[in-house]
Amino acid sequence: MNTGMSLSNLTPAQLRNAADLQEQIEALKQALSRLSGTPTAVATVTAAARPGKRGPKIMSPAARAKIAAAQSARWAKLRSARVASI
Repeated sequence: MNTGMSLSNLTPAQLRNAADLQEQIEALKQALSRLSGTPTAVATVTAAARPGKRGPKIMSPAARAKIAAAQSARWAKLRSARVASI
């Protein structure tokens, strides 16, 4: 709805009209979606916005080993820095 008009310059009646038009646009988009068989962007965003609905993250043993080796190297670096400063 970027027509160069600021929302602060609209009257309450114009704001209500704009809200009604927006609702009609959304209803038409959903009707078109039902006819074409594709999900609406609103439905897709709503489904994607639900936290905790994804399955578990599965990590390969190689990736797990790589992460463990990197963490071990970080701890070894900290230990060697601590021994050197004492």
